[in-house]
Amino acid sequence: MAFAYFFVLPKALTVLTNYNDQLFNIQIRAKEYFRFATLTLFAIGLGFELPIFMLALVRLGILSSRRLRQTRRVGIVVVVAVAVLLPTVDPISLIFEAGPLLALYEGSIWLCVLFERRWEKAGVLSWRTSWAE
Repeated sequence: MAFAYFFVLPKALTVLTNYNDQLFNIQIRAKEYFRFATLTLFAIGLGFELPIFMLALVRLGILSSRRLRQTRRVGIVVVVAVAVLLPTVDPISLIFEAGPLLALYEGSIWLCVLFERRWEKAGVLSWRTSWAE
């Protein structure tokens, strides 16, 4: 949320308040500002939970690091689609939202590889089913 508050929100507000400001008298109402800010902070904060979610799926045996690496392209498309669905109206905000999400997705894959190896060495993943592969 700190990333969203200090980086994404100011850039988004700058673009939104300066877009066509020669043609329009832009007035920001508190209700719309707080709704936009709250939704943006919440959505980006939820998106930053991606590594924990992916590790939980690997731990439960629903996914595997091998499967994540094989379907990386599909995952990237899904992550970008999620970034598009986040509350954004301009390309600058989209880049500031999609970039970190893509980095988190890629980092999550490598984190899953690392933890999966640790769990296999400890013998914790012996109960996994073959459908996770």
